[in-house]
Amino acid sequence: MIKNIIFDIGGVLVDWNPHIRFDSYFAGDTDKEEFFLKEICGREINVWMDKGMDPIDAMHKRIEMYPEWEAEITDYIQNWRLQIRGEIPGMDEYLSELKSQGFRLFGLTNWCAKTFDVVRKEFEPVKKLEGIVVSAEVGLLKPYPEIYLKLLETYGLKAEECVFVDDHAENTVGSEAVGIKGITFTSKKQLETDLKQITQNHV
Repeated sequence: MIKNIIFDIGGVLVDWNPHIRFDSYFAGDTDKEEFFLKEICGREINVWMDKGMDPIDAMHKRIEMYPEWEAEITDYIQNWRLQIRGEIPGMDEYLSELKSQGFRLFGLTNWCAKTFDVVRKEFEPVKKLEGIVVSAEVGLLKPYPEIYLKLLETYGLKAEECVFVDDHAENTVGSEAVGIKGITFTSKKQLETDLKQITQNHV
């Protein structure tokens, strides 16, 4: 029986996407923007911070590697809040509905500890979560099994009683590797359909 629903934060509850900031920053130069967000401030710098590196240290390290991009790298770090549009529409109300149905709600996110403190305080869907495991706070990352097991251990949950919702398929594959059913999020409507089907099939 499914009792617990675990949510990723960025892309599921909170609309985080660097393009929200940099589409206007690069003023239509899509090639330059794509290069910057892939090669300069892409996966590598985010993994550094998601594993616990201070954002300012990450910024300086990246500037040392790419000094010609100093202004853009600085903006990426210092104006990170401009990369968040707001809450994913409808998800705050949906979490309230799920809670009223008796589900326990948790969070599991790859995120920098310092910036996540702001997210934790600002966004209503995040406040509705009973507990959250943040990668930078535990030194573990999705999609590796240790972080899913850490959440189960921390909150005394059983894998077979949980569903994990993430907008990246590799992370739901990671959850399923430890026995947690995964849903790859594309929209609230799709999530409602998939979650209803899973909960009805695991009574």
